[in-house]
Amino acid sequence: MSQRLLLHICCGICAIGPAQALSDRYEVVGFWANPNIQPAEEYEARRASARESCRRLGIHLLEDTGCTPSFWRERVEQADKEGKRCEECYRVRLEQTCRAAARDGVRFVSSTLLVSPHQNMTVLREVGLASASAYGVCFIGESFRSLFAECHRRAREWGLYRQKYCGCLAGKREAEEKRRKDEQGRVR
Repeated sequence: MSQRLLLHICCGICAIGPAQALSDRYEVVGFWANPNIQPAEEYEARRASARESCRRLGIHLLEDTGCTPSFWRERVEQADKEGKRCEECYRVRLEQTCRAAARDGVRFVSSTLLVSPHQNMTVLREVGLASASAYGVCFIGESFRSLFAECHRRAREWGLYRQKYCGCLAGKREAEEKRRKDEQGRVR
C-alpha cells in the first residue's frame, strides 16, 4: 500500500480535486481543522459538506477539535494588524495538520487550500514547508488549481454546500464588499 498523507480539508468542494489527484500516489486521510470558519452555522455547513465529499471520495475524515475559534482569534488578531491575517490563519491550520500527522506517524501532509485561485500560493507553500519542518513531516505543496473548475462542477452535481467567502468574519465582510462593488460597477 502507498504511504499515508494527511490532507487538510478546508471544505467539501476543495477536497474533490486534490484528494483524487493525491490518491494516485498516497493513501489519503482527510483532516478537518478549521477554527477560522465563522459563524457556527457556516462552520457546521462546511463540515457537513466535507464529510459528504469524503464519503463520496471513499476517504476517512479525522476531525480536530483541539483548536478553538478563540485560540484562532488570539493568534490571528495581532497578525491582522500587520496585514498578515491570512498567513497566520494558514499557519494555525497547517500546524494542526502537521502536529496530527507527526502524532499519528503519517509522513506526508498537504492542503486543499492549494486548489483555490483565491489563496496566496507562495505564502501557503512557505507556511506549509515551515510547519512541516517543525514537526518532522513532509509538505506536498503542489498546485491543484487546474482542478478548481472540476471541483465546482462535481460539487454542484453532488449538491454540496458552496460557500461565498474564505471562512473568517473579516473575510466574509471583504467578500460582501467586493460583491457590492462588482454589482455597482455592473449597474453603471
